[in-house]
Amino acid sequence: MPWAARAPSEFALAPAALLHAEVMITDLGARRVAIDRLPPPSPEPAPKEPFSLPSLPELPRTLPSVTVARMHVDALELGEPVLGQAATFALDGSAGTGSPGSSAELRLGLRRTDAPTAELNVAAGLDLAADSLHLSVQGQETGGL
Repeated sequence: MPWAARAPSEFALAPAALLHAEVMITDLGARRVAIDRLPPPSPEPAPKEPFSLPSLPELPRTLPSVTVARMHVDALELGEPVLGQAATFALDGSAGTGSPGSSAELRLGLRRTDAPTAELNVAAGLDLAADSLHLSVQGQETGGL
């Protein structure tokens, strides 16, 4: 029995932007994603070495020009086994790289739609020239998730 299901997906590309070496996705999302339960855990192999943090990857010098004007899941339905109670959320956001390919930004908003009790907003920005990452996470929960 599947643990997740997805309803019609949406993807819209602005092909004219490709003529300017840009990828412009105007809409990326799904009307409905349902996660009834968590997937079964996979067996973990025995560790061969003591745990250590991985080294950070080297960042590229430039990023391709990509814009996702809107990414969304209109109804993200989580079953009771996932959060301890059934809940429905809406996810909306956008992402893109800045000119001349030295920065990137991401914005995501998640809000509960079956009860006005939870909201989460995430904003991230990457500046390659400054070797910096900015992350802002703001959440609000007013009781009962």
